[in-house]
Amino acid sequence: MKKDKPENLTRHQMKQWEELQEDLDHAEKVARSVIRRVIDPAELVDPASDGNPTFREIWLTFERFQEKNLKSEGRKKLIKYRRDLYYKPYLWNSRMTGLSAAVARMVDDLEAKSRADRRQGVRQAIKLSPNTIYDIASTAVAAGNHAVTAGLSVVTIPSVAVAGTTSPINRTSRGRYLTLDEIALLIDGAAAARHRHLLHLLLLVLGCGVRVGAVGMIETGFVKADLDVINLLDEGEVDLPKRKPIVPVTGPMGWVIAECAATAGRDNRLIHYRAQGINGNNWTQSMNRIKSHALRLAAERGWPDERIVKMDDRVNWTAVRRTVLDWLRNYVPAKHISAVAGHVQITQKDRELLFEEGSPTTEIYKRRALEPVYVVGDVFERKWWPELQKRIQSDLRLDADAGRMQSLLQHIEKDGEYGF
Repeated sequence: MKKDKPENLTRHQMKQWEELQEDLDHAEKVARSVIRRVIDPAELVDPASDGNPTFREIWLTFERFQEKNLKSEGRKKLIKYRRDLYYKPYLWNSRMTGLSAAVARMVDDLEAKSRADRRQGVRQAIKLSPNTIYDIASTAVAAGNHAVTAGLSVVTIPSVAVAGTTSPINRTSRGRYLTLDEIALLIDGAAAARHRHLLHLLLLVLGCGVRVGAVGMIETGFVKADLDVINLLDEGEVDLPKRKPIVPVTGPMGWVIAECAATAGRDNRLIHYRAQGINGNNWTQSMNRIKSHALRLAAERGWPDERIVKMDDRVNWTAVRRTVLDWLRNYVPAKHISAVAGHVQITQKDRELLFEEGSPTTEIYKRRALEPVYVVGDVFERKWWPELQKRIQSDLRLDADAGRMQSLLQHIEKDGEYGF
């Protein structure tokens, strides 16, 4: 715990005092962390509370329950973040009998702050959506009701209502559908950029149809050159709800992979800057840089002002992925699209049989199992990439591997089951 700064210290003594305070703060955090791991959460509840503990007393029980059952590390961190930002100021000392009213006051306050910040144009404002406020409040209600299940409380907390919430199907998509001309302009913009990794990233996303985060994490070892595919799930990695599928290598992806691998750093990441893989904080920045070059090219090419303005409206990685997958629906069965888009799970066992060294699986069976991937790849090679090449000024160098997927499909035996 920090004490008030002493007076009349020399500069050297003041520096020593500040370093000591930092050490004490660190020691306190470590001690608290150890205590949280070994203490029985029930011991935090005052026996005299008679089934009506405070929110602070029941929180550790709920937090441990969430850490055990949540798969997403991001969601676990979010709960701890919200604990400090929302629950401690609004709910921490509220008893269970008053928790419902405290949650309602928190919701009203968050809604009022959000509206005020929007009106005043505050740059670093919270600006919470009704759905986010509902999620914050629902987690607090869930913590109170979990205390009943754990035997720490006898008070059941009713659910909370937040005005303005929408279901996923009624929400405006973060990315809109793009025209092929707009995608072609993005490619030319990326090619005009000084940093080569922007073009590499865009072409791989356009050729995979998967989330940009999965593409950005591809390592050289993920590429299975003998089968002309990329296994986006690292060996030993657990496939989470945002699944990482197996995708074909088509069109310009072959030379993109070769260029990336030649300059990859110690982390072996294909998408890298100065031999170091870039992380999730850079995806939006990368798209913004591509768009800035694309908008400049659009002005130089005489695009009408309304088209230039539209080019900056919800053009992002979600828009690129959405456009690619929905374009494929014109040519490929939905089950094949699901296989390469990560909508269905490909088990670790299936991946081991396909890719692990020494696998007894024959090459014929491997290619039969990968047929949905090759069907999508064939459409990419015959229709997608040539259609884009017509619209762009950059050279995608499509001649080298033209017809590769079609050749693979012709050599797959058609009898029996196939696919994942």
